Amino acid sequence: TTAMISAGAQLWGPDPFCGHLQFRSSSYWECYIKHFSFTIYHPVGTCAMGPVLDARLRVKGLLGLRVVDGSVMPKIVGGNTNAPIIMIGEKAADMILRDFESANNKTKLKEPRYVKDEL
Repeated sequence: TTAMISAGAQLWGPDPFCGHLQFRSSSYWECYIKHFSFTIYHPVGTCAMGPVLDARLRVKGLLGLRVVDGSVMPKIVGGNTNAPIIMIGEKAADMILRDFESANNKTKLKEPRYVKDEL
């Protein structure tokens, strides 16, 4: 473009990944886009909070399993996800300790098991 030329920008030669195709052809640009397109967002999470988890991060229908990652956020933050996910981990640790204490330490930690009436 005129703006890029005025800024001194120059088109590089063929990219090694797509060098087998005619430079600047439609097939070349298709190859180029496939190799160099990516998200700039921070993909996070393993499940959707609403349908899969309850408010205490427990997987519905499965005892003894919680999800503690970015998928518990209703909307993913626009910036780096590191600090919010650390906070989620801290909050989950607090929930787990409180749940354990409220059971008067009578509950032994067990392997997750399915609960038919909650499915």
